[in-house]
Amino acid sequence: MFSSQGREEAVAEYYRLQAKDYHNKYYNGDYQSDTAGKPEIELLRNTFRGLDVLEIACGTGFWTEIAATSANSVVATDVNSLMIKEAGQRLSHLKNVSFKVADAYYISRLKGRFNGLFTVLFWCHIPRQRIREVIMSFNKLLEPGSPVVVIDQMHDSDLRKHKSDIHGNKLAQRRVSNRNFTVIKNIPDEAQMLDDLKNISSDVKYSINNSSGYWSVSWRTV
Repeated sequence: MFSSQGREEAVAEYYRLQAKDYHNKYYNGDYQSDTAGKPEIELLRNTFRGLDVLEIACGTGFWTEIAATSANSVVATDVNSLMIKEAGQRLSHLKNVSFKVADAYYISRLKGRFNGLFTVLFWCHIPRQRIREVIMSFNKLLEPGSPVVVIDQMHDSDLRKHKSDIHGNKLAQRRVSNRNFTVIKNIPDEAQMLDDLKNISSDVKYSINNSSGYWSVSWRTV
């Protein structure tokens, strides 16, 4: 049986092994095509206009680039130095973006103060038993009343094959570089998100978009 920490390390290693190919695998390279018709794009642009924003688990920087079109500044973080390297090379032309290697589970150790935060395609990997801890660690770096946006997938390709652990986490099997991984792949519904955010957030808004295949939730820190 894996510990919670073991699951988190498995996710980090799974993505580290894909760093070189991840962007081309999941995005077709045509920025206009990749962003067309996605309400999540406008959510990021409108929410963080003129703000100093922290991004959690930036990967290769696809969503970083979107937020940077309207934000005053974006500090994009990821636990994987290879992902940070790829993102930094792709977005070297953006003067309002900087990158730092940082573990999302210990993000409160990061120096700095922000008035906005977002993360895309990371929430599904957080162990259920650590959700409140993660939210409160975000809050420590944010000014009161700061907007937070979380965006993730509504579906997973092999959802029916997922198993559950004792905490209710959904576990998916993945293979990359001839190695097998068991990764957490949770898809919380609105009721679950509202419960997770109870008493530690305000102005919570949850939405789903069937055309893009994403759900999103936004709130403000208290």
